[in-house]
Amino acid sequence: MRLALTHTGCGREATVRQVLESQGHCPWDGRPLSAHYTAVLAEALEEAEVAGAALLKALDKVASARADLTIDPESVLGPIRQVLARVAGQGVAR
Repeated sequence: MRLALTHTGCGREATVRQVLESQGHCPWDGRPLSAHYTAVLAEALEEAEVAGAALLKALDKVASARADLTIDPESVLGPIRQVLARVAGQGVAR
C-alpha cells in the first residue's frame, strides 16, 4: 500500500520514500513538512504504509478463508477516515 501525499506548501505530490530520503522535508522545495518533528513524521509515514500493507494482507487472508461472516466496511474505514480528516486539517496529507 502506498500513501499519496501532497505538500500543502507547494502543492506537489510526494511518496513516503521521498519524504524519508529528504528526512521529513518536501523533496521539491526543501521545506520541513513538520515545524518541529520532521524525523518523527517521516517515521510515522513509513509505519502507516507498512501497517496499511499488513492490514490489506490480513483482510485478503480473511477473504481467502471463505468464512461465514462479513466485516462491516465502516468498522475499518470509519476510524481511518476520522484520522485522515485530522491530518488534512493540519495540512499533512490529502
